[in-house]
Amino acid sequence: MCFPHKLWLKEWQIYNNQKHDSITCKEKYHIDKIVPPVAYIYDDDCRHRCFVSKIYNPKALAVVDWKAFHVCVDGGLIRYGCKSYMPWSHFSKKRCDSMVFDDKDLWFIEFKMNTTTCLDNQLWNNFKDGIQQLRDFICNFRCKMLRKRTPLHRYYSLNHQHCTICMERYPLMNTARNTYLEQFRIETGIKVQQMNRIP
Repeated sequence: MCFPHKLWLKEWQIYNNQKHDSITCKEKYHIDKIVPPVAYIYDDDCRHRCFVSKIYNPKALAVVDWKAFHVCVDGGLIRYGCKSYMPWSHFSKKRCDSMVFDDKDLWFIEFKMNTTTCLDNQLWNNFKDGIQQLRDFICNFRCKMLRKRTPLHRYYSLNHQHCTICMERYPLMNTARNTYLEQFRIETGIKVQQMNRIP
């Protein structure tokens, strides 16, 4: 099987390290192998990175029966705390926490597990922030690949690109909130899923 991850990381490293030193990774990024039957991806607040573990973690995304790869985005592919990782943008660009992929499917993942409130409005604000992080990273990741003439659809059709926001509690949905989610789907072609387990 041929996976595109080597190309992604090589291109990202060459582009950022040679032309924009302020965007280089805080730590050397790496690819974690996900091995069935169950692996847990969790966001480490102390080290500002996502990791894969075989040990159960209640604040983790469970990956069940799926041979795949994991790449840490925030704190790995992109230096933690970096205001904008897109050199042609003067505005702060948010990014999701990690990506999981095999030769068929690609998942963009954002963790909001540290939310302690039970208030619906606050839960929605956190969920909405996660949507913005996913939107910014997905759009700019595609843009960067197009600039390198290696468009993402070369590897994954829209039907095989997914994204999820992981939370302990999710906000209630209403018409206005569903409209916001639909706008995300129109812009990216991907529906936001509320899941703590994939696939």
